[in-house]
Amino acid sequence: MSKLRVGLLGVGMMGRHHARVIREVEGVELVAIADPGGDPHGVGGDLGVLPDIESLIGAGVDMAVVAVPTRFHEDAALKLAAAGVHTLVEKPIA
Repeated sequence: MSKLRVGLLGVGMMGRHHARVIREVEGVELVAIADPGGDPHGVGGDLGVLPDIESLIGAGVDMAVVAVPTRFHEDAALKLAAAGVHTLVEKPIA
């Protein structure tokens, strides 16, 4: 069985925890992270930090976790939905 390819949008205060948890879940693989602010906590490891959500979608992810500031939730979720990417949005959703 192949692993689900996961992308993470936002690697700040909450995103760093999501990166750790994604890596611990069997059957999924963190394949891309995107954050226009870079990777302040160094959670990317071997992954380069993509500059935006369009790049994350372009990486061919099956699912994504949105862990950006609340005011960006709606835009990110709508773009991921339009691209057919299953999405978990960090609370609270706008």
